[in-house]
Amino acid sequence: MTGSGCDGQCRLVPNPDQTDTDADGLGNRCDPDDDNDGILDAADNCPLVSNASQTDTDGDGLGDACDPDDDNDGILDAATIARWFPMQPDGH
Repeated sequence: MTGSGCDGQCRLVPNPDQTDTDADGLGNRCDPDDDNDGILDAADNCPLVSNASQTDTDGDGLGDACDPDDDNDGILDAATIARWFPMQPDGH
């Protein structure tokens, strides 16, 4: 998402694309919490996806909210879900 970014809030920090992930008026380059989940980016295990719980099931340092394989079984979560919950012929 783009917004006013650093133009008015952080004039000394270049932010050419003006990305503002959480739409709070602070561009990502000068926003200490890009996803606005209450966890500062420096300590956030998933800084661009809100995940206040910081759950990291497989302990790889990447939060489950942005980890494509959160159980670290080598199979992407989407494929795991499809295997255990296959779509029925009627699309449900």
